[in-house]
Amino acid sequence: MKATNTGPCGMRRLGLLLLLLAAGLWGGVAAAADPIVRIDTGELRGDRSGAIDIFRAVPFAAPPVGELRWRAPQPPQAWDGVRDARAIGPRCPQQNSFSTFAPGPMSEDCLYLNLWVPRGGAKLPVMVWIHGGGYAAGSGTMALYDGKALAKRGVIVVTINYRLGRLGFFAHPALKAERDAKYPGEPMGLYGILDQIAALQWVRRNIEAFGGDPGNVTIFGESAGGGSVTQLMVSPLSKGLFARAISQSGATGTSIEPLMEVSVPERPSAMVMAQAFLKSQGVPDAIDARGLRALPVELLLKTQLMSERGAVFVDGTIVPDSVGKLFAEGRQHAVPFLLGANSHEGSTVVAGPNGGMAQIAPDVSREQLEALYGRKSETGYAQYWYGDSRFLAAARYLAGNMARAGGEAGAPAYLYYFSYRTQAQRDYYSGVRHADDLPYVFQRLAEFETGAGPADYRISSLMGSYWTNFAKTGDPNGPGLPRWDAYRASDDNWFEIGENGLVMKPGLLAERLEWHIARFKRAAGIP
Repeated sequence: MKATNTGPCGMRRLGLLLLLLAAGLWGGVAAAADPIVRIDTGELRGDRSGAIDIFRAVPFAAPPVGELRWRAPQPPQAWDGVRDARAIGPRCPQQNSFSTFAPGPMSEDCLYLNLWVPRGGAKLPVMVWIHGGGYAAGSGTMALYDGKALAKRGVIVVTINYRLGRLGFFAHPALKAERDAKYPGEPMGLYGILDQIAALQWVRRNIEAFGGDPGNVTIFGESAGGGSVTQLMVSPLSKGLFARAISQSGATGTSIEPLMEVSVPERPSAMVMAQAFLKSQGVPDAIDARGLRALPVELLLKTQLMSERGAVFVDGTIVPDSVGKLFAEGRQHAVPFLLGANSHEGSTVVAGPNGGMAQIAPDVSREQLEALYGRKSETGYAQYWYGDSRFLAAARYLAGNMARAGGEAGAPAYLYYFSYRTQAQRDYYSGVRHADDLPYVFQRLAEFETGAGPADYRISSLMGSYWTNFAKTGDPNGPGLPRWDAYRASDDNWFEIGENGLVMKPGLLAERLEWHIARFKRAAGIP
């Protein structure tokens, strides 16, 4: 056996080894390289990936469990020592059929956010992502939303969770009675939106510790996340928490949301809907707030489908009125707004009892549909109707109101139409489906689009440039990019991101969209 070196040199090496071990620097070189940041509740240890530091599962509010279920989010608790922020956190409760939307465990204790931070930056723009999933599914932990590629463009990316389904969007007389007695004035009902506001407040308090600029925050989201963006655009509680906004396929603008307490014709209030659901599950009408909080999560998830639209309602405080009405009155926040939709958003509509003509308003005749779209099958009509009324017309309607209220000098709108299909898909799909823009924006084509080629990566790179330029300055344009003009209602000028290039396209689908907007305005009583 080889003798151990215990001479002077050997002893010095042993002493150095012991010092390194005590300092956590030996055999833990990776640990020494891990970024550590102090925020208002304690220190965080993150991961280092090239030039980007990553922090996961950072609490931005107290766990909404027990007495805090169906309460406005409360401040997170401080901790001692260094909190490990390197593992994926839990996603909010959702049906198992939606589990592919997000990895990791599932728990009511889910109010966490994740950050991708360019190392060594100062006063960096911040982009806060709000995920989609019909207000009933998804998570900020989805692999699709990895923020590393966008962060490499010089922005901090933050992804957040928010309470979903009946845990996030729920109103009941027992909860109102408790609120009035114990927490007067506390907003209630739209808990998922309150969670998003709490996350933005966390960013305002803490982002400087990561090198970010709290005065240059962009919120962006898709589908329910894009709808959340429009709700935040009109919420008095979010004023001043963001400087710019991006809504991708956000649907709220052309919905007449049911109220929390007062029903409108053919639209029951959120409270009536909650009571009807509980009755169907054998829960007595006289249940109090304590009894509601004792209900198992599994019961609350029953029949909770993304197509259930009870999630989006007007509470009167968080969202004072219909988003469409508030935009028409110029009551949205005066911040630059980038928004748009995909060319074939309605392609997920299927035939059957809940598809085809059942997706279309009962007062619309087949003759009217044929005049708008030509001869189609029932499913074909439903797809065009759904895509136009809920997404494309919504985007144009909101952009037009932004142009009238703020214009290019104040808070411009930039309106896009995404019609680009990955080259390998063009023989299989007739248009761009709902959410197909996400791999382009997040620069994730390699992971989420089979057969992507150089032309596809070029489009993705251009979109990454437009989105991050907008986050930096409020204007998506930059050197070497095709010009994207601010929206002008008189020109109806869209920016098409399509297979024939990136070009301004005035009057895009004008007749169809004008018909849908006029119908919405009549129904909503908007002049």
